[in-house]
Amino acid sequence: MESKQFRSSVLSTIALALTLVFSLSPAGAQSGDSSFKGQTITIIAGSSPGGGTDSLARLLSRHFSKYIPGNPRIVVTNMAGAAGLIAANHLYNRAPKDGTAIGTMATGLTFRTALRDSAIKFQLEKFT
Repeated sequence: MESKQFRSSVLSTIALALTLVFSLSPAGAQSGDSSFKGQTITIIAGSSPGGGTDSLARLLSRHFSKYIPGNPRIVVTNMAGAAGLIAANHLYNRAPKDGTAIGTMATGLTFRTALRDSAIKFQLEKFT
């Protein structure tokens, strides 16, 4: 049973990631924004290396560039701690807001937001 749940969770995560990848491409092309040519986009994995969140970030990093205008370099940085909360707080409050920093997080952050965890330094509904 656990294997089916794990498989279902992985497939759901991959589906969400692919939706994100394919939704970014038309938006960049339609907006006329400058491309990311010559730039580096950092995917911040809110976990230590080797887990599901890290694996998702590394999977995205292999294919993401071809869907972004200018085919930027993609790197993955791990920012482990507090079940992804440190990475989420960093992305929301400190990372550049120019599209060169994105992240993968564990779904537990949604629940922590609903519980009004005081360690959360972001507003989930404004997290873009």
